[in-house]
Amino acid sequence: ASLLLLALFQASKADDSWDYTLEHSLDGVTFQERNNFRIRVSDLASGRKKVEFSPYEVDADTVQKLLTLSKNGESYLLRTNVRPSGVAPAYVTTHVPACALIASGLVESIIFHLDSTERLISFEYANEIFEASSPVCSDTGGKKAQEN
Repeated sequence: ASLLLLALFQASKADDSWDYTLEHSLDGVTFQERNNFRIRVSDLASGRKKVEFSPYEVDADTVQKLLTLSKNGESYLLRTNVRPSGVAPAYVTTHVPACALIASGLVESIIFHLDSTERLISFEYANEIFEASSPVCSDTGGKKAQEN
């Protein structure tokens, strides 16, 4: 299965591109490299941005770990370092309830926020979020949230 990424922007203009490495956590503690992405200007006249992602195939082990996160009512975490290599890392992080990611068919909608110099300062999931008691999450997980 592949993970489909949709990207939206909130920024102004630029004439460069920036490369980032996306990392994910399947246990809520440790992070592994997932794939790379580039933010670049696709239309200089309008300043329109485009995100290009390197391919990422979701293997059976990752699906199983996502199902475990979902059953435990936990979130799937993403992060990226916003500083150039050679400089101490500064990560921005986002998360989505694992049951919502599974309910979406592993489709991610991510909004990237850039500062006035077009550098990434944050990003967030824009997936539909479900209550832990909803049938979507009760069927795939959300048990931990219901117990609290």
